[in-house]
Amino acid sequence: LFLSAQKTQLLHGRDSLGDWLDDPEIERAQYLMDEWKHTEARAVLVRILKRSLQREGQLKRRAARFSLYRLLLLRDREPLNLVLAKLDDLAPVAPLVALYLVPWLMRPRVRERLADFLEDRERNVFPYLAAWILAAIADQTGPPTMRILAYCRSTAHDKNAPTYLRTIAATVLGHGSQVHDVEWLRQEARREYDPRLVRGYLVALGRAGRLDAGTALRARSNVPSIDRTLTYLAGRRDFPSLLTARK
Repeated sequence: LFLSAQKTQLLHGRDSLGDWLDDPEIERAQYLMDEWKHTEARAVLVRILKRSLQREGQLKRRAARFSLYRLLLLRDREPLNLVLAKLDDLAPVAPLVALYLVPWLMRPRVRERLADFLEDRERNVFPYLAAWILAAIADQTGPPTMRILAYCRSTAHDKNAPTYLRTIAATVLGHGSQVHDVEWLRQEARREYDPRLVRGYLVALGRAGRLDAGTALRARSNVPSIDRTLTYLAGRRDFPSLLTARK
């Protein structure tokens, strides 16, 4: 996660301890969860999440993590619009954001809002957050939208983008199964020498069921160290989640 002058504030002394002090609302929410009083807990958790976002660029991480995780367990849709509107502010808790969004990722409106965010260079300034969002999209059974594929295409092709983001974008491209994208992945896997990128392209093809023997052979010739990756991919039809590593 990269520090940004627009999104990060250095705190000193008492202010720096703010996230670690006892919080009566957090204690109240946990009590309600423990007592299975979920309707009451939801209201408190949403309030905690809103409070964690009160100051732009100054996320209260403890409160955000606490509330998002429990709202995820409750599959509460009430704060969905808030989360989508504040994705950039929630970047420090990106894994939880991605997990929270999963139940609604196939809804057209949610996909459009995510595409709006990914395309917005003013808001989408954290590669770490974008990677988690794309990982959630790659886990879905339905194909990505054309707008999301366009973003992934430009990102995967961008040699200045972080390697981990490029490989996750490549995985989404494979999931999209567009003929030109699959062919691009094969060409890159055959001519690339960076082991991280080659591994990413092969996994993208493998997850899409498009890894052919010729591509595998050429990739192994260029980068012998990816032999274990190819062994893992051989004949595999089921893959673990990119979000949870569980099948």
